[in-house]
Amino acid sequence: MLLASDLEAQPEDDALELTAAGGAGGSAAAGAGGSGNSGGRGAGSATGEMLRGDDEVVLKPYTGVGRINFGMSREEVRDVFGRPALSEEGDGEFILPSDHYAKYQVNYRIKKHKYVCEGVLCNSGDISFEGRKFSDYSGGELVTYLQNKGTIIYGSSGTDIYSIPLGAQICLVEGGDCFTEPPSSIYAVSRAEMEVFERSYSAKSESNFRKYFSDFSGK
Repeated sequence: MLLASDLEAQPEDDALELTAAGGAGGSAAAGAGGSGNSGGRGAGSATGEMLRGDDEVVLKPYTGVGRINFGMSREEVRDVFGRPALSEEGDGEFILPSDHYAKYQVNYRIKKHKYVCEGVLCNSGDISFEGRKFSDYSGGELVTYLQNKGTIIYGSSGTDIYSIPLGAQICLVEGGDCFTEPPSSIYAVSRAEMEVFERSYSAKSESNFRKYFSDFSGK
């Protein structure tokens, strides 16, 4: 995952490949989003300027993240947070239009000729739910927590977990450390975007997970 805070260390060409939490075909890039809080930074703020240090980034299932609400237009997001460090128009198929800020990647769908926020991607250390940051969990602990919350769906990679109650895609780290290390990123989505994930992965959810787990456990 690459956010605006990482851009200085990246080659310019890499910026063209930015997607959301995974590859095409069901990731945040492919599947994935009211007015904002007027107390935020205005459109005249410096490029990529984002949140005050005391701002808390909290997941609000199917509502939004922090001061970003799903359904906000691109203009409303920029009125709150200013001009993004990087803006992409997407490819019309797999990569959604997006604005990149220090802690957020805001993804949009085009609806009635207007860009509408349908998903927000964050590093796991920047977002919390029920008073705890996602980075405080190991992958295994988080899977158990999400199972206790309700239905979860596993994406084709096995490390992409979609929590129906939380309205979010949780991306575990790839490889054998996926259950011992904290998740890499959290992608909160609108209800419409979650329905896209459900249609894509529900039928193969359990087999996706079992295959990935067996690859690294030898079971």
